[in-house]
This record gives sequence, structure tokens and C-alpha cells, in this order.
Amino acid sequence: MNAPNRFIGILTDNFPDDRLTYQKGIPTFHPEDIDEAAKCIGLAKSVGQKLYVTGFGNNIDPLGEAFNGLIVLRTDRLGQMIAVNESDLSVVVGAGFPLREINAKIEPVGLFLPIGNLPYVGSVGGAIAIGLSAELPEEHWQSKPRHGSEEPTPPQISIEKYILRLDVATAVGEAKTFGVATDKQSHGENYAKIFSPSWGLFGFIASAKFRVAPLSAKPEYENLRGTELSYQRFLKEHLTTDGENQERRQSPRQRYFSQLKNKLDPDNVLPVINTH
Repeated sequence: MNAPNRFIGILTDNFPDDRLTYQKGIPTFHPEDIDEAAKCIGLAKSVGQKLYVTGFGNNIDPLGEAFNGLIVLRTDRLGQMIAVNESDLSVVVGAGFPLREINAKIEPVGLFLPIGNLPYVGSVGGAIAIGLSAELPEEHWQSKPRHGSEEPTPPQISIEKYILRLDVATAVGEAKTFGVATDKQSHGENYAKIFSPSWGLFGFIASAKFRVAPLSAKPEYENLRGTELSYQRFLKEHLTTDGENQERRQSPRQRYFSQLKNKLDPDNVLPVINTH
């Protein structure tokens, strides 16, 4: 692989030596806070270097020709439980914190994150980026079929439902906080939720604030079933390659994604990587 030596030199000039490693031969930058991530992205933007955001368990292994010339930006050093607020029913965790460990930390104080019960082996940032979702147990199914179908459709919940705030190093190299509307802050925007799912194409999620539930509600979520998530399906649903007729043929979802991508990442620092 032809390593992007110029940018590697910039990184070593601007950060401690231990921030850069080589994972399976691919240069990998490990920011220790949101400001380091934002600075790295800003430097990449200034020289046209492309980046790929990853944590662990995000269903994409950065290997092969598609990743040649890229620098991987990894969340593995942002694995802290930052705050637990029992009265506000919320927690704040770093993007590299394992999703499955949230409940182990907060159940002793009477709280739990419903979607944290899924057998998802990955980080908080990865779960947000892929839009982790689940079907509720059978007892929650609607009594009437949908759209004339013979069987009732199992309702779903997603991690997006629990997001209150995201701290993101944006694709233009800024550290920003994105919130959502709540009963206490009705003027807020649901802007944080555009990052779920986004598969790392809109920015680098550094930490998240989640709404959690009292432990007394846990029995309602005992048998969650995770829904299948696919990067290739995400690309198919959100992108189109129709050449000169692309805009005319875009679905509303594709058009919306394209507009967001152009707004949040105008220089395409976080490119779409087609792994097939």
C-alpha cells in the first residue's frame, strides 16, 4: 500500500508519537479527545487527505485496495463512562465505550439503556453510526396487521430514539455539539439524529449523551431481537450512480442524504468506501 507519507509527517509534527500506529499495515490515528480529532480532520482537509472513521464492531474491516491512501481515524481511546445523572435519567459516554458495558455500569444505580441489551459487539460510536435497531418482543406487537398484511408487524426501536446529544468532530475540522429537541428544550433541533445512521460519512462522533430508563422498565425489553444492518444496503438506499441524470433519478432519501453530505463534508474528507 502506498502510505500517504506527507500527511503522516504532518501528524507526527503536530501530535505525540503514540497517536499514530499501523493497524494491519494501515496508518491509524488515535485521538484522545474531540479536539485532537477535529484538529486531525482540519489538517487532512487542508492538504486533501482522505480519512476513514472506525471504532470496532462496525461490520467493515479496513482492508484491501479500497483503503489505499487513506488514514484511519479510530475511536478506541475515547472509551470512558463520562457521567451518570440519576435524576435526569441520562448518561454520557465516549464513542469508544463498548455499548454492552453501559448497563453493567449503570444498573447498580437503578438505570439501564434498553437498546444496550442487544448482543452487539461494538462501540457506542459504531452503534450510533450504523443506526443499531431492534424488534420489540412479541408482547409489544401491534394487534392489527399493517397495510393489509396477514401478520402483525413487530415494532422497532433504534439507538436514535435514545440520543440526547452528540459531540462531533465535523468533517470541516470543528468540534461541535449537536442536540435534539426535548420537553425541556423544545426549541432544539433533532440535528444529532442525522448521524444515525451515517456510517462515519458526516463526522467523527466523540461522545454521546443518552436518555436511559429506570431499571423497573427492564422486563419490557428482555427479548429484543437485533435487526440486520448492512453497509452495502445503506449505500444502495442512500446513494445513486446515475451519472448526468443522478439528481433527477434520486429518491427523496437519496436526495436528502446527498444534501447533508454536501453540507457537512463539502470537501469529501470522509469519502464513501465501496468495499465490494
